[in-house]
This record gives sequence, C-alpha cells and structure tokens, in this order.
Amino acid sequence: MIFVLSGNYLGRLIDKRIETLNSAVLLIKEIKTRINYQKISLYEIINDILSEGPYRQFSELKKTELYVSDGMSFSDSWSKCVDESAELRVLKNDERALLKSFAKQLGASDMEGQNENFDTYTELISQKAKLLEKDRLNRVKLCNSIGLLLGITTFILFY
Repeated sequence: MIFVLSGNYLGRLIDKRIETLNSAVLLIKEIKTRINYQKISLYEIINDILSEGPYRQFSELKKTELYVSDGMSFSDSWSKCVDESAELRVLKNDERALLKSFAKQLGASDMEGQNENFDTYTELISQKAKLLEKDRLNRVKLCNSIGLLLGITTFILFY
C-alpha cells in the first residue's frame, strides 16, 4: 500500500509545481498590467499584488524592498527572496532560475522591450507548466504501477 501511495505523493508534488508555475504566469501578467497603467514604484506594485491577489507562494517577494534598502540590487534581492521562499522550493532549479532571470530583465529596457520580456517569460513559464501537465499522468501511472508490482512481490515473498 505504501508503494502505491508514493505515486499519489509524486502526483501531488507535480500538481503543486504546476499550480505555482501558473501563479507565476498570472503574477507576471499582473505586474505587466500595473507597470503599463499605474505610475507607482515597482515595490508598491509588488506589495499591492501580493497583499490582494492569490499569490501566497510569492509572499517572500515582499522582502525585496527591505533588501534593496540594505544596498542590494533589485534583481539580487528578488533572487534571494526566491531562494528563501519555502513555498517556491517545490519548483525545480531551472524553474526557479526562470523566475530569477525575469527579475534581471525587469526595468532593464524601455517600455516596449520590457513588455516583450513580460511576454517572453509568460510564454516560457506557461510552456513549462504545460509540459509538466502532460508528463504528470505518465509519471504517476509509472510510480503507481511500480509500487503495485513491488507490493505484490513483497506480499508473495513474505506471505
């Protein structure tokens, strides 16, 4: 029974990664919209979004302003917040690296270039989530099958 549950556990982890990636896409779109239409600082935008939206996974990003006030650059403080976030640890290193590189591009060009960066990162993260969703079913089935086979083998050997 424990072997079969490992497949379900893997499925839950993958579901959490997919949910976090989809939330990242929504967060990036929200930042893009607010930068284009509001004339307030990036820190205020981030704090507003994180306090009112469904982005609990990204609550650590509120600390970016604190780290910047201590002399860190925005992208370094964003990266540090992504690394420190317990909620974002479900993501693989390459997925977290995407979030970090997004911050490096933020504010690095004019409005048109910045909008292209938003669209690029939205698409990259969306593709990661879609690939993970496709792969999820196969991984869970494989783990459940192996778990069931191991359970049956154990039962036959020791019964």
